[in-house]
Parts: sequence; C-alpha cells; structure tokens
Amino acid sequence: MYILDTDIFTLAYTRRSAILPLETRISATPPDQLYLSIITVKESLRGALALINRHEANDRIVPAYDLLRIVLEATSKLPIVVFDQECYEIFQGMPPNIKTRHSQDARIAATAIRHSLTVVTRNTQHFQNIPGLQYEDWTRP
Repeated sequence: MYILDTDIFTLAYTRRSAILPLETRISATPPDQLYLSIITVKESLRGALALINRHEANDRIVPAYDLLRIVLEATSKLPIVVFDQECYEIFQGMPPNIKTRHSQDARIAATAIRHSLTVVTRNTQHFQNIPGLQYEDWTRP
C-alpha cells in the first residue's frame, strides 16, 4: 500500500501536464492501495488558498479558484490517513536535521511508518535518511 507525498499528489491529480511513468503506475495500482496524508491535504489547500490571496485583485483569480476546486475534488478521491499521536511520536524520534529541513515530508514519513505504507515521491533525498521508511519514485521509467 502506498501514500503519495505532496509533490506526487500535485503532479498526478492537479496538473494538466502528465508524467507518463507516474500516470501509468497510478493507473496500474488498485485504488484501495493509494492513500493521502492529512499533511498533503493541508499543504495542497494552503497552496491553493495562497494563490487565491496573491491574485485577489487581478484576473488570475479565476484559475486560482479553479485550482482550489481541483484540489478539493482530488483530495476526495483518495482515503486520507490521519496524523495521530503515534505519528507524532515517530516524527519526534527522527533525526533533528530531517525534522527541521523537511518537516512536512518527515510528518508524511512518520504517517507512512505508522501505517506500514510506502511513500511515493520524486524527492527521494528528503526521505532517504529516515530509518524504517520505504519509498519509491514512480516518475522514472
């Protein structure tokens, strides 16, 4: 079973241009094997809302609102895994440099470890030094 990091979720579900290896792998994976972290939901919503705020007074507001709609619809397609107390404790036990430099990725990793999920990412360097974590890059053939 797999949990998509924020970058992969964005590429696969909210962008118009596709990455063929990623699309192929997601299509080949049974839907009940793909999950999202609540961290990814937060980051995706925050990004869409920031875009709306940035373009509040110009014509880019229309695509900004469209992005918010796309994010909301896409996040409803996958089961969302919570960040609970056990995830927090796993996160707290990670090396300080990982928690500081890539805190959101570290929280996603803690969620994956807690629920025995493999993180799907193209940012493998953010995850490679996290003990007990399995990760894969589906953007490469």
